[in-house]
Parts: sequence; C-alpha cells; structure tokens
Amino acid sequence: MLTPLCLVFVLVAVILSAHRQHSIVLGAETTSLDIMFSAGENYWRVDGPVELCQFGAMGAGVRNAEFACGPPLFKRTEIRGFEVKWTEGASLRLYADYTGELRIFMDNAPARFEDIDGTPYEVPPGSFVKMGPDTARKAGLFAFLGTASMGRPAGPNETNFIYDGSYEVRLPVNRWLFFGSDRDVTIKSGALVRGHTASIMKDAKNGPVLAEGFGHVALDRRDTGDYALSAVFVAAKDKTHLEVQQWGRSSPVVVRPNWIDVTLNSPFILGFLAIAALALSGAQVFYDALEALLDSDDKPRT
Repeated sequence: MLTPLCLVFVLVAVILSAHRQHSIVLGAETTSLDIMFSAGENYWRVDGPVELCQFGAMGAGVRNAEFACGPPLFKRTEIRGFEVKWTEGASLRLYADYTGELRIFMDNAPARFEDIDGTPYEVPPGSFVKMGPDTARKAGLFAFLGTASMGRPAGPNETNFIYDGSYEVRLPVNRWLFFGSDRDVTIKSGALVRGHTASIMKDAKNGPVLAEGFGHVALDRRDTGDYALSAVFVAAKDKTHLEVQQWGRSSPVVVRPNWIDVTLNSPFILGFLAIAALALSGAQVFYDALEALLDSDDKPRT
C-alpha cells in the first residue's frame, strides 16, 4: 500500500506546485529597453553634463530619438544634471550606442525635470535626454517599478537589439507543506541570443498584457569594448509567461512552466522521491525477512 500512497502524494504535490504563482527573472545586454512606470517611487538622479532636448511645436507628430538635438524639432539645453520623479503611466525608451552615448526618449507623458541647482524644466512628450558614457556610468543603476520590454524587432540594419541574455522561472515552494517559509526554486531557465526581443506577459481578459514588476538598468562596457545596457527585470509573482520574438517567426515563442518542470527541478519532490525509495527498499527487506522467519517457523522439527 505504501507505493500507491507515495505516488498519490507526489502527484498532488506536483499539481499544487504547478498551479502556484511564480516569478520570472529576465536579464540581458541590450541596446534598447522600453519601460512603462507603475505607481511607486520612480525617482532618478543624474549628476554630470546632460543635453536636454525639448520637443517643439514644429514637426508635430515626428518623435524620433535618433534626430539631432537642435532646431527646428528640438530646443537644446545643456544642464549640469537632473532629478525627475516619473509619474504612473509614463513610458520611456532607452537607447545606447556602441560609443556609450545614452538617450532616454520620453514617449507619452510630460515630465518635470529639475536641474541640480533647482531650475525646473517642463519636458513635453517626444523629448529626450542625451548623456555621454562618463555621466551615464557615474549615475549607476536606474531602478524602476512597472513593465519592461527588452530589444527591438530584428531586421535589416537594425541596431537596437539584444546581444545576449537569460531567463529564470522561480517557484516558491514548501509553505503549503508546513516546511517553513517560501524558498524560490528555479524550475526553468534558458538563454536569449542576438536579435531576440523579450517581454514578460500575463493573461488578461483581452489577451496577454505586460506583467508588472521591478527592475534596473545601467550602462556597461562589454567584453568587446563597446557599450550596451545591462538590464534586469523581475516580474511580480503571478501566472506569467515569457514571450520571445525572433527574426523569421510570425508569432512569438511562449515560455511557460508546467508540471514537468516542477517534477524535474523541485528539490522537495526529488528529496521526497529519494526518501520514499529508501522507505520502500527498507519495507521490502523487512517483508522478506519476516516472510523467511515465518517460513522457518512453519517447517516441521525433527
């Protein structure tokens, strides 16, 4: 009876684990990162020379951070640094080229910048900030709460893409089995390659939407000597999945954990199976010894 009981217990454990909310960790070296801020403390500060490129009325509808910072599209202002608190729903695109120049392009929401000396600047949508590698690296990590999408769709002459990266699906285990507090266990992992775009999604009524979480990004020098953004994003615990778009595919590759991943990678289940195997082996030895003893008692004595 011990064998079917063990199998039932493991089956129940796997089913319960597979349906728990998990988190996905996404990291990449990329030259492009899209961010949309959620409610929270999204405060950035940069100390160092910066070009503030305020989008003007001329050329309305033309919003491209690759344009030169100057008339007639932009008003160029050199400032010694800035402080900004991003509002909920504001979206940015960060670009880094191989020379280390970093551009922060403001998509849809105006922002209020303050120079280090306290001078305010109203920055309309379509504006961008440009800084050199020394200023960007001195600023360190730009942390954020919200959603993130890494890389741009690959294609001919595309320069804003992921160089490489990785992902991990982490599952909290043990709490429902009274074995202490939650421990995050990596149940699925993989690599991103050049040209991928990656986003963490969750299901909604009208289809998948970007999952919220927290992350950070910084300008780093790569092993090859050029520069890229080093970005990490951790989605909040939910029933999420990873969507990876690659050149030549009409639909994204969906990476979603399942019960097989839980079975093969959960240390609790693997440990339980090892203990159950030992228990079954011990029970078999005990049963064989008992059977031999009973057989010897049944034999007639001379």
